[in-house]
Amino acid sequence: MNAFFESTQTDRQAIEDIARNVASAYTKAPNEERKKANDELLRVVEEQSLMEKMEEFDATREKYPMFKVMRNYMNMVMEMLQFIRAILTADWRLHLQALCAFTGHFFAPDRLNYARMTPLYLAEMDGLPTSDPEIYAEFFSENWVGNKNPEPEMARLAKQAKEMAGVATNTPKRHHKHTSAVESRETKNICALCNTIIAFTNPFTEDRSDLYNLVAKVVMPHKIKEDLCNQPVIGQTLFDTFAKERIQTGSINVWSKMKKRKLATWKNNAKKVKVSTKEKLIELQEDRSLFARMMMVCRSRTEIDLKETVGIYEFAVVPRSMFAPDGSMLQCTAKSPLMAIPEKTPLGTCVQSDNTLPATGPNLTVIIIDGMAELQGLSKPGTVRSCAQLADHFIDTIKQKYGKNAEVRLIFDRYDVAMSL
Repeated sequence: MNAFFESTQTDRQAIEDIARNVASAYTKAPNEERKKANDELLRVVEEQSLMEKMEEFDATREKYPMFKVMRNYMNMVMEMLQFIRAILTADWRLHLQALCAFTGHFFAPDRLNYARMTPLYLAEMDGLPTSDPEIYAEFFSENWVGNKNPEPEMARLAKQAKEMAGVATNTPKRHHKHTSAVESRETKNICALCNTIIAFTNPFTEDRSDLYNLVAKVVMPHKIKEDLCNQPVIGQTLFDTFAKERIQTGSINVWSKMKKRKLATWKNNAKKVKVSTKEKLIELQEDRSLFARMMMVCRSRTEIDLKETVGIYEFAVVPRSMFAPDGSMLQCTAKSPLMAIPEKTPLGTCVQSDNTLPATGPNLTVIIIDGMAELQGLSKPGTVRSCAQLADHFIDTIKQKYGKNAEVRLIFDRYDVAMSL
């Protein structure tokens, strides 16, 4: 709504004032005042032609995938609310219209039981004026309910038992959800959700041709984008085809097998693939748009340097210098293999390494220390009372004893071997 009202500030001010009056009426005023506030809201919407303006706004933004997917979801929720309203108000005509509009959403996600039975129900109710006019007249006169028992079975039995025993029961006049505490909490949650979505990306103001995850910025493949954008049209087409072939013409038996459409959704981009290695079989989460995702993140977050990100960091799940391709850590679990290296090296031989410091003179010395032996022989003063203080005292002692050397290599044994004591 914010994106729509940016172009019509006068309409926005009028609607905000009326909306505040409606909200105030539903918290304090009686039913008559609530109906009056609702009628005033409808009058302003019709006078300012807001529905026509919103349709024009949707037509100008329909080419953007993010906007189209979000509007499709909003329309589906509105159709669901219309169906609920028809049940609560016992409006038979609205009940059939809302259910007919919502049936396409059963076909698109392959809800086959609902997709098969709902058109049959609509066809039977459509022929009710001729097959059973008395029942149709009762339905049209609001003599019908959506649920046979408006309260749970156990609660109803407990209420009847109290009435038989002559115990008075206090029946609440309002629904348990229609309290100021519940309404305040729901309003707060809605505001928090909207602020969170806008903090990542406002989907109604995006003008990009890609469909991507709002939080992770993962760009969806073309197949997923097309299916999500056209989901309402696909569902309605399947509904029309089912009604024509199985109900109107009868060319296909209504109980014949129905094929799933298998539309691609957000979940398809996060499916797992299995990769075989020499040691075991591991599962990796598929991400086929890594570079596109990085580009999208860099466009929305200017503090990220793309050249540095691509040029320095490896395109791997784990650092290859520390981990094997299957994800296991490359580690040396004992000091004994290290001792064999300097013992076999002849005296006076210069051993070069990429990690050693550059030589500053002819007397470059490198000392290798047995860390556990130093720790066992470390004197513990009375000021050391915690592990952090012990670590600081250990480092200071090592610096005092070996700080004059060019390099100090502190080696510890590792005991994280499987089945080790």
